[in-house]
Amino acid sequence: MAVPEDRVSVAPGPGPSRGSLRGLDWFIFFLADVQTGFGPFIAVYLTTEKWTQAQIGLVLSIGGVIGLIGQMPGGAIVDAARSERLVAGFAIAAIGCSALGYAAWPIFPIVVSAATLHAAASCVLGPAIAAISLGLVGPQAIGERLGRNARFASLGNGVAAALTYFADRLQMQSLSYAKGATTLGSWNYWYKTDSTNCPGAPAGNNGQIQCITDNVDSGRSVAYAYDALYRATSAVTNGSANYPKWGLSWSYDRYGNRTGQSITSGCVAPMTCPTNSLTFSPSAGALTNRPDGYSFDANGPEIDSVDLRTTPSTGPKAGKPFVIVPTGLKLPPDGRTKPAPRPRWAPQVRPAPQVGKHAPARTVQRSRCTTSACMR
Repeated sequence: MAVPEDRVSVAPGPGPSRGSLRGLDWFIFFLADVQTGFGPFIAVYLTTEKWTQAQIGLVLSIGGVIGLIGQMPGGAIVDAARSERLVAGFAIAAIGCSALGYAAWPIFPIVVSAATLHAAASCVLGPAIAAISLGLVGPQAIGERLGRNARFASLGNGVAAALTYFADRLQMQSLSYAKGATTLGSWNYWYKTDSTNCPGAPAGNNGQIQCITDNVDSGRSVAYAYDALYRATSAVTNGSANYPKWGLSWSYDRYGNRTGQSITSGCVAPMTCPTNSLTFSPSAGALTNRPDGYSFDANGPEIDSVDLRTTPSTGPKAGKPFVIVPTGLKLPPDGRTKPAPRPRWAPQVRPAPQVGKHAPARTVQRSRCTTSACMR
């Protein structure tokens, strides 16, 4: 949330420039964004590098302990320094080096050193920013300045995402979004049977998501079912007071065509819920994978002639026929679309140029389009 220029408080008398104040604002904004990513995203990154949960927890714990015991030494370093901006610059450089260590050499000694360096630099950055703020606005306005710092830091790390993966197949295990101490969304993914969270799933893991559990509202937890050919046949949620239960099911014919979708839960009176279905008869549509009731030309799935007239049986227009006209389609009065006229090609004959005195004329065949369709 931006603060107008006239709301930026400074100490009485000659104060800092607006550029200095805005520079500190954006420095805090981007720094908070970088700092937020080190916690959850480092854990996800190390998981993809085949680290175990114990190793990841040990590294994060080391960083947390260093950050805890380094608060007082960090403040002392800032107090003893002659330039707080130089200290902040070195701290930013140290954080960059730690990020490079994580990315380039994800082995235990380097990662532990990177976590220690990052934690130590963070211990220095906090007091350095406070000292810079005090030097800019003075003691009279330091309270409002620190509040402004907190606002820009909140903008930089308002929402954080955390992801975890199973170590054996690197399939997503959980996804969560949090803003401070408030969890906005949290889901767990299951690929095989689990007696508590996914009891109806098969015992083997074939790579398909069988269940998704919602840790914020269990009514949104969903279970999926598949047929022997690994095609989705149903999806049903648990349902709750905030999120009523809903479900869908799908059917297929023996040729692999999906023939229908129906609502199994969630459609209650007076709601009118749509369904759709297609048919592929063995002697017609099943032979060409084209649904019955549609016409196609010889070039493939292009609608050649379809009756778009329909008469609803319910609703305010019950019994009144009307025509559905697709965008860009010119419909004749009879309510049926007609195929566009095929271009007609006619040969063009012209005499060939004379080569000799008695050279015979020869005919050159050229194609010329005689319909308006070729002029487009």
